[in-house]
Amino acid sequence: MGDLTLFTERLNEAEKRRLEALSERYDLSRLAEHCTITEAFQSLDRLDLLDQHVGSTPPGGLDIGALNWTYLTALVAFKPGSWEGIELDAFQRYLSFDTRGAQAKHRAKAYPNATYRVGNVMNLKGQWGLVTWFLPYVTPGPLVSAGLPDRFFDPLDMLNHVWSLVAPGGSLFVMNVDDNESGYQRELFQRAEIKVNELGRIFSVFDDDDDENHGWVAIKPR
Repeated sequence: MGDLTLFTERLNEAEKRRLEALSERYDLSRLAEHCTITEAFQSLDRLDLLDQHVGSTPPGGLDIGALNWTYLTALVAFKPGSWEGIELDAFQRYLSFDTRGAQAKHRAKAYPNATYRVGNVMNLKGQWGLVTWFLPYVTPGPLVSAGLPDRFFDPLDMLNHVWSLVAPGGSLFVMNVDDNESGYQRELFQRAEIKVNELGRIFSVFDDDDDENHGWVAIKPR
């Protein structure tokens, strides 16, 4: 494990215990090499959730709605090997004047097997052993607030397509922002006739916001 002194000094006792447990199972050296303190918290939050709820999967990882991929370190730690991230709204510009996609591609350079794509997941083909989907648009409000055209809002067709990207024996992990969106997500899984494990509220000690995230895991039959 790399030198995380500046990071660990900010942890409470519960966070320190969980970090120790995770460090025994995963290579976390890149937290120190590639992450700011904020990014380290974000990565550990994602890693903690995946560790709690996702088992072993076939090769290959796909992250949908990767944003600027601040948690790429978590994905690689949890599932070493190739990872692809895809983001529709990659040209959002930050106060630093660089774009969401530019930041993500810069992070991906640190991982030879990581590729960041700009585009619509509906145009993506292939199959991956683990597909992660954090905070999908299940209601139109968040999509409109993000400045995206409503033509991109078709959550049922998108869910069906994303399910086709999961390899046989692979897993789809979905996280919604709260119980309200989880209700819409439940209906989408039912309409798509996808057998899924409803996790209910999911929690990580590294989570620093007030969202009551809810999760789902669907395993593709072999």
